[in-house]
Amino acid sequence: MTVKKYFSFVPNTITSLNVLSGCLSVILAFEGFLVGAGIMILIAAVFDFFDGMSARLLGAYSEMGKELDSLADVISFGLAPAAIGYAIIRQTVLPESTLGDATLVQWLLIFSPFIITVFS
Repeated sequence: MTVKKYFSFVPNTITSLNVLSGCLSVILAFEGFLVGAGIMILIAAVFDFFDGMSARLLGAYSEMGKELDSLADVISFGLAPAAIGYAIIRQTVLPESTLGDATLVQWLLIFSPFIITVFS
């Protein structure tokens, strides 16, 4: 067995850390910690860079790795920024009210950042 076989799990592990960073960003955004959410997106970007580089260096390409990378991209660079946008707009449009008090126009405005996720 070559050394590459022993380390073929490395790119998927790094991609999984990307997914974790994206998920933590979403949680932080919904809890109102927007700076922390943004930092987690930056950390996810670092993991995204290194998972591709490690896959190329180790020659560790797989269909699962490709699909996992796509999932990580949607979460970290689609859902997480949308969650931050949602939190910012929600605080601006309805600072003291609940979503039940919102008008249709306010609902559309508040949930509009999730278009980012749809297109990612």
